[in-house]
Amino acid sequence: MDVADNKEISKEQFSRLLTPKEVAKIIVKGIENDQIRVLAGKDSKIMDKLYRLSPRRASDLIADKMKDLI
Repeated sequence: MDVADNKEISKEQFSRLLTPKEVAKIIVKGIENDQIRVLAGKDSKIMDKLYRLSPRRASDLIADKMKDLI
C-alpha cells in the first residue's frame, strides 16, 4: 500500500495535532497582540509559505486534498 493512499493517521500523528482549545488560545493571543496573521500549527505555517511562493500551486494542492475527502 502506498503511504499517500493511507487516509488514517497513526497514534503518533494524532498526538501531535492541536486541540481546538489550543488553537483557540493561539488565535486569541494573536488577536490580543494585534498580529496581522495568526498561524496555528505546522501545517498552517507550511501552507502560508507555499501560498506566498506560489498561490496557484497552493490552491491546486488544497483542491486535490478536498477531492480526496469526497
